[in-house]
Amino acid sequence: MRLQAKIVLVVVPLIALPLAALGWVAFSQQRDSVMTDAVRQLNTLVAEADRNFGARLAAARADVALFANSHILRRYLLVDDEAQRFAVLQPGLLKLFASYQLANPEYYEIRVVLPDGYEDTRAAARSLPNVRDEEGGSAYFRNIAQSEADLLFQVLRNPDNGEPALMISHRIALVDMSVDPVLAKPKLRGYLLVTMALEFLRGHARNVADSDGARLLFADSSGRVLFDGSNPNHEGTTIQTVPGELLVSADAGSLVQGQLDGEPFLLRGRRLHDDLHVVAIYPQSDLLSSTRRIAKVALALIVGSILLTGALIYGCLRSLVLRPLAQLGEAAHEVGSGRPVTDIGIRRRDEIGQLAASFEEMSQSLQNSHDQIAFLAHHDSLTGLPNRRLFTQILERALVNARRDGKMLALLFMDLDDFKHVNDSMGHQAGDQLLREIGARLSDTLRPSDCVALNEPQERSSSVARLGGDEFIVLMHGLERALDAASVARRILDKLASPIVLNGNPHKVNASLGITIFPDDAATADELIKNADIAMYHAKERGKDHYQFYTQALNTALIKRIEMEAALRLALAGDELLLEYQPQVHAATGEVIGIEALLRWRHPELGMVAPNDFIPLAEETGLIVPIGEWVLREACRQCKAWQANGAKPVIVAVNISARQFAGGDLDRVVQDVLQETGLSQECLDIELTESCVMKEPDEAIEILMRLKNMGIRISMDDFGTGYSSLSILSRLPVDCLKIDKSFVDEIRAPGDDSAITVAIISMAKSLGATVIAEGVEDVSQLAFLQAHGCDAIQGYLVSRPASADEIQRLLLCGPLIPPLPEEPVRRAALQSPIRQLEAVR
Repeated sequence: MRLQAKIVLVVVPLIALPLAALGWVAFSQQRDSVMTDAVRQLNTLVAEADRNFGARLAAARADVALFANSHILRRYLLVDDEAQRFAVLQPGLLKLFASYQLANPEYYEIRVVLPDGYEDTRAAARSLPNVRDEEGGSAYFRNIAQSEADLLFQVLRNPDNGEPALMISHRIALVDMSVDPVLAKPKLRGYLLVTMALEFLRGHARNVADSDGARLLFADSSGRVLFDGSNPNHEGTTIQTVPGELLVSADAGSLVQGQLDGEPFLLRGRRLHDDLHVVAIYPQSDLLSSTRRIAKVALALIVGSILLTGALIYGCLRSLVLRPLAQLGEAAHEVGSGRPVTDIGIRRRDEIGQLAASFEEMSQSLQNSHDQIAFLAHHDSLTGLPNRRLFTQILERALVNARRDGKMLALLFMDLDDFKHVNDSMGHQAGDQLLREIGARLSDTLRPSDCVALNEPQERSSSVARLGGDEFIVLMHGLERALDAASVARRILDKLASPIVLNGNPHKVNASLGITIFPDDAATADELIKNADIAMYHAKERGKDHYQFYTQALNTALIKRIEMEAALRLALAGDELLLEYQPQVHAATGEVIGIEALLRWRHPELGMVAPNDFIPLAEETGLIVPIGEWVLREACRQCKAWQANGAKPVIVAVNISARQFAGGDLDRVVQDVLQETGLSQECLDIELTESCVMKEPDEAIEILMRLKNMGIRISMDDFGTGYSSLSILSRLPVDCLKIDKSFVDEIRAPGDDSAITVAIISMAKSLGATVIAEGVEDVSQLAFLQAHGCDAIQGYLVSRPASADEIQRLLLCGPLIPPLPEEPVRRAALQSPIRQLEAVR
């Protein structure tokens, strides 16, 4: 047999079989594509139904919560006398329910059920019979009573009409303010039950009934159809499935085979609620029809390809392919072994020559990819700097060399200050640009000897490494003394001082740096990085744009701060926080015109903790917000208690922190506290510092105007220590300026320079505000303030901060200081306030 015939006998089957396999693969892929499209359509329908139902559920949640908070409903449930409740309040309540149903027709039944299950009030938008008014024995009411949630949703058939419905229940627990508004606890008064029609599900299923092939229906947990938009006759019919586990498998995301009225379908479902499922179905007949068409096309392609290939075999007999194929095989082996091939040795312009050239290009591309992967594994993709992994390896090697040579190493940890503000205000693209510029500046600033962070171990050193986010780290080796590291840190800060242009605008960047020394501070890489991080945070605490060395004292201080924060959280939850009060008296008459509430912390082990030790910590951690609300509530409650015990009404002053004020809802919190405690708004004074107001003056003015319109008194505390703008100050609705103690301390004798105090008093008068001087401790200060028209004083001369009971006694004693007599007996008379104060105490 000729060689050509042998080649044909060998090659034709070898070609025919792969073509057949290729055709089968193509057929399978097309068939799978049809199936994928069907599954995608089913998933889309299920997800769309889920979103629709979720949106309706969220709207119902909000509506029922709004209904439950109705003032009329709460008044109705607080009345225990049934005759009065039914005769006087029930008509108004039914009218309110009718208005809800008019606005929301789907809420066709609204009821009030008492805690024992008795149906107290019912409003039905339809002519529905009331099957029973005693719900205590029903299963769904037992679920409501046993649930700990205030809001509960149940899908069930309404016993009044037998239709599927969504039953929404809301627990209503109220405090009877007439008993004891302070100590009374909420008591369960009943439940608001809203029956919501699920008719919108049928409408949703009807909307998708005309889509290609797929249909949508809703069923219960047993597979019984509740709504079918395309064929209402299916409602009540049970879906038959092959596995017999439709809702378990379909809800898990599996595709299930099933039947409905004898017609086979593919099913995909999702659980919408406890007894409500959405099921999307796709007829298998449509899928089989598409598959047959694909099979015919694939068979024609396979047969045609085999015949065409057989005819072309004869034209390729003289082509010499064995040697080029062997060469290509050798080249492929080299590439597979990881060795690049630059010249295979085939110089032809046909396909084999092109294949050889492609092999050479592929080999070079693989080598480039390998190099790039190796680079990305050890470098940051954004800045191109070494990453944490590479830096840790270099640091370990540097530590080994330092131990061997007895050298000193320094690690510098840098974090950008307020980097989050750049991302939030200018976008992440600007943040990435900023990080790249910072990396470039650090690389230009540092000498090669300042840091070791290698691209490869044998290559030259880089300048800086990026650990992630806005954190960079520098390794300095070969130091003669630790202060050399400080020089590098200072050079970095100076380099960063130049503004960086972001989005066309210059942007000033600050950074905080922490420095740790080997072997003085730590001996391992992890400990050095941790210590440098701790030192960096200490630098931030000192005001940012600064560097700080790590010492054990820093670590101890940080641990102490963490323990103090945990203790402060426990103090807020327990009874360790308390208030003391300091009176504010009229400078001329000595009458008490106000009481300032001062926060104290009695620690079970440390005793009384100074405010300067825990209030800044509370500000930093955000605990000042709940603590400040507690102070406001407790001060208002105590002021009301003084009045109830016979004291004349006085103003209680409460300090508001910058975080509380920046929250934007201070007026709402104040209104809630006044309503809860019963204190008149005229008896509350809100004290703010200048820094609170000057950060966002326009927003501050808006908040203060809302408080002012409520009748709240506004005071500016520690006035003169900030940086107020006089133009803004004139727009603020401030009733009182409080002179800071540092200015009052300057008043020691009649000839002392107290021009600032006099200027503040004059400014307050021109603005129509009263003036209170803080920290008045001796009679010479009092005489000076009286002489220059100061309205009131506060300080140790009158009273130290005292308990609520002691303030109660002071309020009943009358004036705390008498008016000072005229000269020449003025100096002698100045001694009388102290004697009178001692008598009062």
